[in-house]
Amino acid sequence: MISNRLSQRRDMSLLAIGLGTHIQSLPTGAKVGIKVLAAIFPESEAAIAAALRELERHGFLRRIRERVRGARVPRARSRTTTRGSPSSAG
Repeated sequence: MISNRLSQRRDMSLLAIGLGTHIQSLPTGAKVGIKVLAAIFPESEAAIAAALRELERHGFLRRIRERVRGARVPRARSRTTTRGSPSSAG
């Protein structure tokens, strides 16, 4: 089920709406990083990154930076969660 609260937005770009709709259609645990999405779709990594930021700004997406445990060189990864309706923070 895809939320109409996302698919019928008029204050967001069509790219962000489409990307958010795609992400919501994926099974739990699916990878949704910029590079993964750029390998699937014809849009550039920069365009996809901007759309993900737009989804975050409107509260449909949340990305949390986590440190990778056991890595020799300190690094982090993002964990992404999506919502069918915007959070109150967005």
